[in-house]
Amino acid sequence: MVLGSALLLNSTWRAKAMVRLIIVIGVAGSGKSTQAQLLAKTSGFGWISMGQLLRESITGKYKDEMLAGKVLDQQVVTDVLKPYLGLEKSEDEGIVLDGYPRGTQQAEWLVELHQSGQINIDAIVHLKAQKPVVKARLLERGRQDDNEVAIAERFNEYENTIKPIINEFDSHGVRVVTVNGEQPIDKVQLEIVEKLITEGIMAV
Repeated sequence: MVLGSALLLNSTWRAKAMVRLIIVIGVAGSGKSTQAQLLAKTSGFGWISMGQLLRESITGKYKDEMLAGKVLDQQVVTDVLKPYLGLEKSEDEGIVLDGYPRGTQQAEWLVELHQSGQINIDAIVHLKAQKPVVKARLLERGRQDDNEVAIAERFNEYENTIKPIINEFDSHGVRVVTVNGEQPIDKVQLEIVEKLITEGIMAV
């Protein structure tokens, strides 16, 4: 079942005091949503696509900014996400979140929740892909906001923010695994799972 077409749930989901998260980050076109959805299926976790959630929730000037490839105000994005982080499927399951955080302020907020015991961040999965690769993928995808100007804007913003975001998690002991997102879909997923198993986050 899909909630808001972005959060995969079933009838067993219920409010919990803590939610386990695996967070998938990377530039637009690196395959975040595809890999997050596959990982959710493999792990038994739910799935939240932040990008899809925003496209369905944001209106007015923020919608125009998003279509232009501009980075939305970090608090606006966080406010859209907050209601969904009170859900967990069972004691042993959680959520795969992709496309968030998009800035250091959001990363700091997640770290605060992690340190206070409100959520547990199992790992950050960073999908790396070079600009020519993601540009070709996005132009082929042909979504309304996948034009050359918007793609360049998103890639430049990613380059400026990804290192501070990773450093924020790493400095607080949150495990970060980096994966080559330029590989075929099945090979990317295999590398993710193998690295999460190595880190003790997933069982064999």
